[in-house]
Amino acid sequence: MACTLARVAAVGACVGIWAVLMSSATLGFYSWKLYEIENQCSNDTNSTETTTEVSIDVCNFTDLQWRTYVGVGEGIVGIIAATLLIISFSETLHDGPWVWVAWCLGITGYNSYCIYDYHRVLLDGQKEFPWSTISDEDYGLFFLTAVASVGVHLLTLVILVPLAITFSVKLLKNHGFGFDLLDYDNPTYELN
Repeated sequence: MACTLARVAAVGACVGIWAVLMSSATLGFYSWKLYEIENQCSNDTNSTETTTEVSIDVCNFTDLQWRTYVGVGEGIVGIIAATLLIISFSETLHDGPWVWVAWCLGITGYNSYCIYDYHRVLLDGQKEFPWSTISDEDYGLFFLTAVASVGVHLLTLVILVPLAITFSVKLLKNHGFGFDLLDYDNPTYELN
């Protein structure tokens, strides 16, 4: 089976759909946390009822609140970048996959820093990582979300980078830009 430009573009569009789903999941998680910040973290001082202590970590730590706002932006920009990826493969624009690769590398780097930071907070002087209680705390949920994001983005990069290289080379060859030195024929440099 030949590797044609149309087949490479079809696989690239499928990877773009996968990227939209990844970004939608990111947006969904951080939107849920944003809902908690906006609706469950506010203490109403005019209320006559006694307020109990809020047990949601995202309400008590400003770094998690900040990460929530960044995560919502990450999801929105990720959906835009993934949509550009789909459009670039379907309209044969060779720059689109590389824009998404740059976006992916940047967000993977940021999420890797978040993994380090959450890991440091979760350990907090313990000798072993608290795997049994990791899902009970928001720091644990943010840690697992960052780990999943980095893993899925790296897997997508492993698939997309060779695909983008193949797509760019085939697209440039179809537009008359050859990469083979033996095909070069310029009468200016002919020796008579």
